[in-house]
Amino acid sequence: MADILLCNDDGWESAGLNALAKEIDKINNSNLVIYAPSCEKSWISKMISRYEEIFVDNVSFPSDIEAYSVSGSPSDSCLIGAANILKNSGKKPDLIISGINIGANMGLSFILSSGTIAVSMEAAMMNIPSFSISLFFKRKDFTKKKITKISSFKKAAEFARIMAEKILKKGNYPSGVDFLVVNVPFKAKELDYEITRVAKIHYGTLFKKYKDTSYVFDDKISFIDFKFDLEKNSDVYTILTKNKISVSPISLDITGDLQNLKDYLD
Repeated sequence: MADILLCNDDGWESAGLNALAKEIDKINNSNLVIYAPSCEKSWISKMISRYEEIFVDNVSFPSDIEAYSVSGSPSDSCLIGAANILKNSGKKPDLIISGINIGANMGLSFILSSGTIAVSMEAAMMNIPSFSISLFFKRKDFTKKKITKISSFKKAAEFARIMAEKILKKGNYPSGVDFLVVNVPFKAKELDYEITRVAKIHYGTLFKKYKDTSYVFDDKISFIDFKFDLEKNSDVYTILTKNKISVSPISLDITGDLQNLKDYLD
């Protein structure tokens, strides 16, 4: 029996998580458990709630899927969920999936800021196979009606199930791959995908002047607003130009070139 843990950063009631759970629950010989934040916890990366008491409540979820609301961060949810699965089943989860995020997580600056991606980072550091999955909406499609409809996430959920079944069958990722970042265009025509690099782009200042001495987050940022020389095998190029699903392999080896630094400092 494969134990699968689902997490996200949009909160346990989000349409993306509901669509994902509905599809992953179809996988044969698997046990699905959800640990997700009690409310939206976007843009907080791998934050750990060191100074807070974290409350975990059993919540009612469709199809009687076992689900828990966690008052902490996405990373808190992942760590608590994985620990409880280990305690109850005697082994770590076989797979951790994070998503489906409302909005893309592509490009270096966005990936490093994402609570959704942070879940997969936590999983990888525990040597648990994981992938995060996000749905890219163009600005005109990013409406409350669309982002709150479970059906909007159906294609991304189907792709997540296909990926999950492959990973459960094959086991650990190959050398040099610690987890995957998947992005699906809202209007993707097919489920075919490309293996992509993470584009080295920056999100800009992110803040706009509010009062004389204050600033507020500007939620109208858009990839289209930025001018970058995008590699044609990058995640951003694949999504924006080809309208295809992007799958990026991520390595946690963050050490730079030792010899180059030695030569530089000598």
